[in-house]
Amino acid sequence: MDNTKNTASYNALETLPPSGVISADSGLIANFVSAMTNFSTLEAAKHTAKQTAAATNRSMASIHAQNNLYLTPDDMTSDQRDHLAQSSFDANLQHVQSEQLAAKISAEVANLDAVSNREYLGKKVIFQIIDPAFDPIESYWFDPATGQYSQGSITTRQVKGVVHELSLYKNLIVLKPSLYSRILFPKRKFYFVYVVNPRTLQPSVRLVA
Repeated sequence: MDNTKNTASYNALETLPPSGVISADSGLIANFVSAMTNFSTLEAAKHTAKQTAAATNRSMASIHAQNNLYLTPDDMTSDQRDHLAQSSFDANLQHVQSEQLAAKISAEVANLDAVSNREYLGKKVIFQIIDPAFDPIESYWFDPATGQYSQGSITTRQVKGVVHELSLYKNLIVLKPSLYSRILFPKRKFYFVYVVNPRTLQPSVRLVA
C-alpha cells in the first residue's frame, strides 16, 4: 500500500473554511473529500503552531546572555520582552486551537466514516478513474505457493466489485472483484481504491454505480 496516497498534506490546503471544518455533502465521494480536507486543515493548524513556537525559541536564543551562561529577563530590552511575550502567547494559543480543532474533526470524521460504512459496506459498486495521473487504483494478487500478496497494475479505466473495507482515515476503499473477474483471474483478490488525491484534495475516482 502506498502511504503517500492516504495522507493529507497541509500544503494542499490553499484556503480554509471559516469554521476550520468542512461539513459533509451527500454521497460517498463527498464524505471522503470532507474527511481529507479536514485532515489537511488540522495539519495546517499544527504546522502553524509549531512554526510560531520555533520562531519564538529562535528569537530568544539569538539574544546574548550577559552572564555568558544562560538568558535572563534582564538581558532583554522592553520591546524584546513584549515581542516574545506576544509570540509565546500566539504559539500557545495556536497549540490549543489545533487541539480543539482535532477533537472537532475527530468527531466529524468518525460520524462520516460510520455513515459511509453503514451505507456501502458489502455493496456492489463501480469506480471510474478521473485522475489517471494519480494512479488511484491498485490490484493485489495472492500467490498460494508463497502465501504472499503482490501488487499488480490496472489497465482499465474502471473497476467493479463489492466493498470489503472502507476507511475515511486511510482514504481507502478495498473491493473484492466481481464474480466474473474472479473466474477470469482467480489470484486477483482485491482492488485498493484511493478516493481523493491528497495533493489536490479533489476526487480521483467517480462512483458510477
